[in-house]
Amino acid sequence: MSDSKSDTEGPDEKGTLAEFAYGRISEALISGRYKPGEKLTLRGLSDTLGISSTPIRDAIRQLSADKAIDFAPNRHIRVPVLSGAELLELRDIRLALEGQAVELAAESIDAKGVTRLRALDSQIRELRSTGRVQEVVELIQLLHFTIYAESKRENLVQIIKGLWLRTAPYVRFLFPDYSLRERGTMRGLLIDALERRDLRAARLYIGADISGAMDFIIAVVDAGGLEEDRPE
Repeated sequence: MSDSKSDTEGPDEKGTLAEFAYGRISEALISGRYKPGEKLTLRGLSDTLGISSTPIRDAIRQLSADKAIDFAPNRHIRVPVLSGAELLELRDIRLALEGQAVELAAESIDAKGVTRLRALDSQIRELRSTGRVQEVVELIQLLHFTIYAESKRENLVQIIKGLWLRTAPYVRFLFPDYSLRERGTMRGLLIDALERRDLRAARLYIGADISGAMDFIIAVVDAGGLEEDRPE
C-alpha cells in the first residue's frame, strides 16, 4: 500500500526530506528526548515531523548504521540499550576526542565566545531548581557543542556528535541525584580555563565532567537500575 504523503515526493525531494528527518531525529537523540529502550514508530515519527514514512525510513536506516537506533525492518525501531562495558568504551573515546576539541577551543575562543558560554551556564543554573529536566539537558548539550565548535574542526565535531547519539539517551538518569551532587562545578571550571586559554586545565575539567557523569550512569546500568528499559 502506497503512502499518500510520498506520492508527491520525487527522488531529489526525498533525499532532502531524508536528511531533514535524520537531522531532527539525531537532534532528539543528542538532546536526550528519547530514553534507552524506547520504541519508536514510522507513523509516530511521520506525524511528529510532518513528512511521509519513506524518508523517515531512510533516516532510520542511516541511524541504524551509526548504531544510534536498533532497526529490524517490519519489526521494531528502538533506542539501543547499552551495557556498562559498551558505555565504558564510549566514555573513553569521548574523553580522547572531546579533550582534543576543548584544547583546540581554548586556543581560539574569544571574549564573545566566553560570554556566550557564561550566559548558557547561568541559564542552566537558573533552570536546575525548576524540575524542567529536558530544558536543562538541551542547554547542557548546546553549551558543550558551542565549546566544540570553537575548535574549528568540523570533522572532529561531527565524530563527537556520533558518540553523543549513542550516549545522550542516558543523560536523563543523572537527574536528580548526580545533578544535585555535582551542580555544574566542572562546567564552571572549564569555562574559566577556556577564558584564560589554559589548554591543560580545560582538558582536565572536560575529562572530569565526562567521567563523573558517565561513571555514574555506568554504575546504575551495572546495578541493573535500567532493567525496565531493556528490550524484550
